[in-house]
Amino acid sequence: MGTERPGTRGEETLLLTWRVLPAARSAGRALALLGFLMALMLVLVMATGEGPLAVVLFLAALGSFASFLLPNEYRLTSRGILYKTPVTRILRSWEDFVAFRPYPDGVQLYFDPTRLKGRLQKGLFLFYRGNEDEVLTILKDRVPRQGITPPAGPDGGLPGGRLAEDGRTDGGRADSLRHDGS
Repeated sequence: MGTERPGTRGEETLLLTWRVLPAARSAGRALALLGFLMALMLVLVMATGEGPLAVVLFLAALGSFASFLLPNEYRLTSRGILYKTPVTRILRSWEDFVAFRPYPDGVQLYFDPTRLKGRLQKGLFLFYRGNEDEVLTILKDRVPRQGITPPAGPDGGLPGGRLAEDGRTDGGRADSLRHDGS
């Protein structure tokens, strides 16, 4: 699970590639999740008497948590990002992303909320592997904005075309939780 450096493959240039096992960062949670899934499978077998059905449901549930339990591979190229697990393969061009937000353990890339994909999915999260500076440098060159909040609506304002008076994009939700009864 190493990190490769830049290279060229045809017209596409490989900028950076690395592998991460998120479950290794939270071994306790991973073991608890696997224990829960195995207990669920046992309950299904006891309740239905259908061992094969329980195995299929266990594998389906395991697939739902694949991005956490199985190795993630990331490839940043001149064309976009390839994200792979043993059960998933996602290829996105740089144009699919409109902003990103760095976190201590990775970076969240946001899809364009004016497109259907951006309304159905927030984006793609990339875990670091000791390569935070390299990843952020590449993203700063290819993703239009770095921000703390996801991109605003199509007109730059809040959903429904409203603009916050104080310039915030959270719709003033923090102000709506008053304790004075108003």
